[in-house]
Amino acid sequence: MKWDIWRLLGMIAIEIVAFGFGPYALLRFHYIQSLEKNAFLILFFTALGLVIKTLMNVISGGDLFFYKFGFDLCTLSLGATLTSFSLQLSSTSDHDLLANAQIDGTVFSFVHHLPVQTAWQQHNIILATLFVGSLVCSLLTALITKAIKKDNPFMPNALAGLNTVIGLILFAVQIWLVVVKKS
Repeated sequence: MKWDIWRLLGMIAIEIVAFGFGPYALLRFHYIQSLEKNAFLILFFTALGLVIKTLMNVISGGDLFFYKFGFDLCTLSLGATLTSFSLQLSSTSDHDLLANAQIDGTVFSFVHHLPVQTAWQQHNIILATLFVGSLVCSLLTALITKAIKKDNPFMPNALAGLNTVIGLILFAVQIWLVVVKKS
């Protein structure tokens, strides 16, 4: 079975809820302090792009499995992170892509303890770290995807769930840096 309507609707629902409304739920329950003024547009177009990607996968006759869904999110994150990192490196500190990003209290707060002089340099380190993390997660989910397709591993559904969770978290971190601003 390549795909079914319930699996398609489930993936679309995850994309819309996680990336369309997720940050607003975190804001409502005070897990984050504020969002960028255009966060709604960013989140809307992100969710729309993911839904279109999923529909195109179905139209093209591709497999529609959750293990591939997680891998796809990782490769999307890898591309987005590489683009952000490239733009950041080619910019000046006056055009810092992460100037308003909420870094304190996150996994990226380690940059405050590094011997770098400016926030722009700290943000370069964050994007480099996110790029390496995206690369590692993409490779890991690719290996899991291959194992599920070719090797008939123990507990393939658990591995598919792991791929999905890795992809969702990685993509959510990328979105976090764009829409969550420091207070």
